[in-house]
Amino acid sequence: MVVTADIFQWYKSKLKEFLKITSIAQVLFGIPVASVHSERLFSKAGLIYGNKLRNRLSATHAEEMLIVKANLSEVLLAPPTETAKEEYAEEDVRSDEE
Repeated sequence: MVVTADIFQWYKSKLKEFLKITSIAQVLFGIPVASVHSERLFSKAGLIYGNKLRNRLSATHAEEMLIVKANLSEVLLAPPTETAKEEYAEEDVRSDEE
């Protein structure tokens, strides 16, 4: 067997036939080639655990804090909801009236 095909194309063509294997392959092939993200995560963990004032911090709470810190930039960059758009519009009207 000569392998000349693109492996991503092969999995894409076999998606319905091998649904579970394809989803596992997406996870495995989706591993980032750089370690920057994990290094940032370790740095943030060091900031959480390295703080002497947090000596009674449970592992679960520390993990939750780390998840929030790791994803905060994505949340802040998310597009505003319809409610937020309405609130912004109301604030603009109020500031124009002043």
